Amino acid sequence: MVYLLLALGLAALLVGGTLLVRGASGIAAAFNVPNMIIGLTVVAFGTSMPELVINVTGAIRGETDIAFGNAVGSNLANFGLVLGIAAIMSPIYLQGQVVRREVPFLLLVTAILMVMAWDMPLNGTTPLIDRSDAIILFLMFTVFIYFVVRDVVKESGDPVFAEAEHFPAPARTGLVVNSAASVAGMALLMVGGTLTIENGSAIARLLEMPEVVVGIFIVAVGTSLPELVTSAIAAYKKETDLALGNIVGSNIFNSLVVLPAAAIIVPIPIPKGGDLDLAVGFAFVLVVIPLFLFSGARLGRRAGAAIVATYFAYMIYRIQAQAAIDTRQGLLKVVVSYFGPIVGMARGQIPYDADVVKNNAEKVAMLLPMIPDVFRKDTRESGLETEALNEIWDNMGDFQTKTDTATERALALAAATADGQEAAMKAFGALGAGCKGCHDDYRQQN
Repeated sequence: MVYLLLALGLAALLVGGTLLVRGASGIAAAFNVPNMIIGLTVVAFGTSMPELVINVTGAIRGETDIAFGNAVGSNLANFGLVLGIAAIMSPIYLQGQVVRREVPFLLLVTAILMVMAWDMPLNGTTPLIDRSDAIILFLMFTVFIYFVVRDVVKESGDPVFAEAEHFPAPARTGLVVNSAASVAGMALLMVGGTLTIENGSAIARLLEMPEVVVGIFIVAVGTSLPELVTSAIAAYKKETDLALGNIVGSNIFNSLVVLPAAAIIVPIPIPKGGDLDLAVGFAFVLVVIPLFLFSGARLGRRAGAAIVATYFAYMIYRIQAQAAIDTRQGLLKVVVSYFGPIVGMARGQIPYDADVVKNNAEKVAMLLPMIPDVFRKDTRESGLETEALNEIWDNMGDFQTKTDTATERALALAAATADGQEAAMKAFGALGAGCKGCHDDYRQQN
């Protein structure tokens, strides 16, 4: 059933994207508005509706990590995946002051989000996007809308406006049909996005995929499918100004409406690796600007392919780093679970049981040698939250020695159970001291 619903969701995204592009183009012709402005407003914001719905729902349910990852991850997918694919389908041209202003504005917005994410850590508090930050972002959105509307009203000397092809206004029935198509397209995009995310996540869990894969590839990329479909269709039709306007406008909407909408309901803590995602998003915009400016205001197929490759390289890096952290944290939790009953016996909280002590000590001795192996992956530069200190990778030889010593002491504990409770508890004390020494040197102290 979930596979069928996922297919229906993807179909809804495809049909919705087609209807929205057709309707938006028709509305642009009816009111003599250039496609770029429609792309920066109606189409961009319409395709961001799935993100908004998911973020508000996530905030109400207290799922703040989903809210943050959805907005920021979608921005990464828009610039790294959607823009790249659109450029591969048809070279994208940067025309006029509209986009020359919108892209730097997006750069400013991303920089402000980075400052908001780091202001509290500098003060020694938990990093989060709170309600005051949300209000600032909403105010910036009103400024953005003001300038977009002002350009439409004034029809400035911008080459985009001067050279835009103005079609005769269609009959009222044509405007009604185009408006209905736009509304229907937005509705289908919302439904399709929801079906895709919910059932894509269900399939991922059914296949026992790691949650980090679900978060990065299902939620973030899933909510960007409307942008991908809409921009791809626009690029295929050679309406590249609409494609670029949709991408830039969607990212602005995600940053200034989608994320703060959730933060107004409940403050959004910056999750593990969130600051790195913001920094990479900033870098994407920073790099794309000179790609346009030094390529004759043109983003060609090679540049598009390079952007897509960079996006997937970062996603793979994030997945590998998170998977490595999840693996070692999972292993350490299992080790701790075997220590639990023995600790209870040492404290007199539960009766001493030699068989349990021996069995658990043998399992600990079997697991401890795996610890250095799961720490081979150096995650210091990943930006992900972890209690492992950098000294582990600077002193891997000592880390290995401490683990080997702990393994020997675990085996000694198992053997000591044959000599009675006192001997076993003494051996357990030696094992605990060895573990503590390793923690003191290589684990962040809370």
